[in-house]
Amino acid sequence: MQVVYFLILIGVLIFIHEFGHFFFAKLFKVRVERFAMGMGPVIPFLHFKRGETEYTVCLFPIGGYVKMWGMQPEELYTESGERLPDSLTQHAFVRKPLWQRAIIVLAGPAMNLIFPVFVYFFFALGVSSLPPATIGQVLPEGAAATAQPITQGIPQGLKPGDTITAIDGDPITYFSQITDHVRDAAGEPLRVEVNRDGQALAFTITPHARTRRDALGVMKEEFGFMGIGAGSFGPVIGVSDPQSPAAQAGLRSQDRVVSINGRPTRSYFDIEAAIAHSDGKPLTFAVARPQPVDFLTGGMEIGAPLRLTAQPLPAEGGGWTLGLRSGALFVAAVDPQSPAAEAGILPGDHILGLEGRDYDIGATLQEDIQQAFWKEMAAQPDTPKTDLRVPFKLRVERAGEVRTVEFLPRIRMIKGPFNEPAPELWIGFHTPRAVHFPDNLPVPFGTRLQMAVKQGPQEAWRRMRMMVLGIVSLFQGKVSTDTIGGPIMIFDLANRAGKAGWEPFIDMMALISINLGLVNLLPIPVLDGGHLMLFTLEAIKRRELNQRTRQIAYYVGLGLIVLLMLLAFKNDITRYWQDFADWFNA
Repeated sequence: MQVVYFLILIGVLIFIHEFGHFFFAKLFKVRVERFAMGMGPVIPFLHFKRGETEYTVCLFPIGGYVKMWGMQPEELYTESGERLPDSLTQHAFVRKPLWQRAIIVLAGPAMNLIFPVFVYFFFALGVSSLPPATIGQVLPEGAAATAQPITQGIPQGLKPGDTITAIDGDPITYFSQITDHVRDAAGEPLRVEVNRDGQALAFTITPHARTRRDALGVMKEEFGFMGIGAGSFGPVIGVSDPQSPAAQAGLRSQDRVVSINGRPTRSYFDIEAAIAHSDGKPLTFAVARPQPVDFLTGGMEIGAPLRLTAQPLPAEGGGWTLGLRSGALFVAAVDPQSPAAEAGILPGDHILGLEGRDYDIGATLQEDIQQAFWKEMAAQPDTPKTDLRVPFKLRVERAGEVRTVEFLPRIRMIKGPFNEPAPELWIGFHTPRAVHFPDNLPVPFGTRLQMAVKQGPQEAWRRMRMMVLGIVSLFQGKVSTDTIGGPIMIFDLANRAGKAGWEPFIDMMALISINLGLVNLLPIPVLDGGHLMLFTLEAIKRRELNQRTRQIAYYVGLGLIVLLMLLAFKNDITRYWQDFADWFNA
């Protein structure tokens, strides 16, 4: 089955590429002698001829080609040196206008770049439901937290539970529509209309500008950020004060509250509501407590069921309290010998803030650490990534005591998903990812179609831009040549994606299609981009290049391609050498 995945992936991409050349060659009435899938000897029972064209499948599935008559000017002459009559050469490739030849050559990589647009279009079209535009979290210091009310008599700021109904007059139904509006609106005031407990309210919100970088620090993307999340805190609790009623009742950090007094809890807000409405009466908690166990081949965690009773106490300012907090920023685990471990951070610590800023959720805190680190890395381009140290100050609560610790995240090289060396910013502490999302809303077909028309090209362009920046960084030396992969890596990639399901497999096919299209556009003779470069020289000189110039260009390009293939094979062997050894020893 592994070979089947590889053959399907390679076969589809080769067909798409070569069909682009074939279609426009036929359109411009160039005589196509052969349409071949694969390279090497023709498989006897997989070839046939229709009209002037022979269609074949070759033995080695590592490429393909469209053989057009008259690709070289010398083909238009007899062995004795006489030029063939125009009636015979009118269908030769070199006799076609330069613009037609350029389109024929460009069509192959263009098809590879267009294919992902359709993939992401149909992915978006297949989304039948989406999260509603209900706010689950409002991040401190975000634009939404300081939203200025247009409606009179209400305090500033959006609240968890608010449902956004319109932005600048455009109706909003799904949370993804909020993201689409805000993404390109950094620094621009927006009129945001919300529904809060049945009341229609309006605010002015100016999204903050944020920057996102990839793991290599290559791709930089700026976007507008409102500071809200679709999911609310899950029912995982944190207990930092050992004298609190919760701690005295036996509740612990990382406990997942399943129900209170028999009523199921889906989010941390349900827990807060139960405490607020308790009237001081005891509450019975049903919790699932993470419990490590050994199971056959390794360790795992299960939720051990417990029932505990806690007595709320009067809270300052009124109401009731148990001393509970959301577990979103309580450290669940610390990697050994990590920057967090070296700084003395322990499981159970409550992370209060970073560099003077308060946080509600660990993912946002770690994202801010990453952004600050990439910014410093960009400011020190001559410092090796693995040598860079950026100090951060964390405010941590432990056993009711608040302290400040300094830690130094660092880059470490790890093995990527395909055994390639990959940089990772190592922070070393982990917080729970328990998030509760409201039930999705159905998306009518017409709305899905509108979204797909927009999202298909957007997602394809985003992936193309990422790969272009990666290729440029490769030539600039910012990205190691060790990241280049060959057929063995593609084989492994196809196998893993295929086992994950048809959608990851098609997504991987789209990514490789983009890569194939961009690489073929490189101005290297032998590749399509090299042909386009030679056509450009012809257009500048206003005459055909002589045979010697074309031969030199061909040999130079062939040499570069051979070197690239050798490098790719070397990287593949290095990546998978241990896998090969294990396979032979099995």
